[in-house]
Amino acid sequence: MRTLIPADAVASRLIGEQKAAPDAALRKSRFCVSLACEEGTLLYHTLTGELRLLTGGETPEGCSRELAEAWYFVPEDFDEVRRARQIQTILAAAAPRGKEKTAFVILPTTGCNARCAYCFERGVKPLFMSRETAKDVGEYIARSCGGKPVSIHWFGGEPLYNRPAIDTICEAMREHRVEYTSHMTSNGYYLDAETAGKAVRDWHMKHVQITLDGTEKVYNRIKAYREEDENPFRRVIQNIDAALDAGLRVYVRLNMDAENADDLFCLADELGERFRGRKGLSSVVVLLKEFTGKIRKFSTDEEAMERRSALMEKLEGYGFGLEILPLNGKLIANRCNADNDAGEVILPDGGVTKCEHINCSGRIGSIYSEERDEQEIRAWKEKAWFPECEECVLLPRCGALKRCEWVKDGCRKTSRILKTQILEDQIREAYKTAKRKEDHCETEGRMGDD
Repeated sequence: MRTLIPADAVASRLIGEQKAAPDAALRKSRFCVSLACEEGTLLYHTLTGELRLLTGGETPEGCSRELAEAWYFVPEDFDEVRRARQIQTILAAAAPRGKEKTAFVILPTTGCNARCAYCFERGVKPLFMSRETAKDVGEYIARSCGGKPVSIHWFGGEPLYNRPAIDTICEAMREHRVEYTSHMTSNGYYLDAETAGKAVRDWHMKHVQITLDGTEKVYNRIKAYREEDENPFRRVIQNIDAALDAGLRVYVRLNMDAENADDLFCLADELGERFRGRKGLSSVVVLLKEFTGKIRKFSTDEEAMERRSALMEKLEGYGFGLEILPLNGKLIANRCNADNDAGEVILPDGGVTKCEHINCSGRIGSIYSEERDEQEIRAWKEKAWFPECEECVLLPRCGALKRCEWVKDGCRKTSRILKTQILEDQIREAYKTAKRKEDHCETEGRMGDD
């Protein structure tokens, strides 16, 4: 048995070492993820963050007493859910309450040059940040960050629909010597070579997410751009090229429902033909949902999941599937900008809120005042709780908030499946990384012997 990732220090201190009675009946922890690998069995604990590898014929049941010390097995009558919620409460209470704001979502505009039928912002009044307000935003960030590095997410609307506001905000931050990086959610229509170069140089942008809804005919119909352009689809594809050339990472988001699913497979082939081998490109397939969380237009969630998995497999075959983020065993008090004391959403008129998906309501204040609606801030920190939580392996790391529109009608099975699949991919990648390090050390050792 080997430990590939040690338990999180905070989690270990809070949960301690289990001392089960020698004759106690044990069961596998509900927070234990078990996966087969080429050497044996991988065990990951979502509460402690520890990853272990069983080899040489070892089985979880055969090692249950030893594994119980690290909480992979627990007494039959142990209330794990209660313990996990206690730890989450302690983490939230102990989280630093510094006044510095270092994570900003900024909406230069709520307006957009596209008219997607599925947009959650349909009906929102288009507001455009003025140059004066943009300058004030930059100065507000400088006052609020306490000299710490700042992360900015340009959001909208279409953020590049008001590019001058982005220029002005960044110019003000540079004048005040604020260290910052940024990323963007965009439709890519305006991200030409000149803009991509400016984004890297002046906006310190590291990556951009660009949405594609299908091949040329389908995409142009769904986006229904306001501007007259001979072929918006080809324009955006060229802009993805330009962004990669400029050094930006590009995350292509393929929005899927039953109506465009077949066409997205054709799009995957087109992308493969054009971008195979390009570094910096990855993709994700997102099943479009109503704000109730219900997947749009598929007859069943199972059908939707099968179609998504097949498309992801196709994209991975071309070398730009979903980027697998490193497995993070660290327990944190918040999972979202909305319940993060260091995070704020800045609206085009200088208003401040906590969630970019509800940008015209739930304001907590303004960049022109230090006063904040503390009751509103506390309300955004309330965790959601559903019957499914009792049996969910993801509970210790779930960030679902009671106010979140995406879970207001409950936690859907498809969401849990997708998140579990992502976690399993991270576990497998962590194992591969550990194995590569071991192989490298063995090679170095042999070279040293020679």
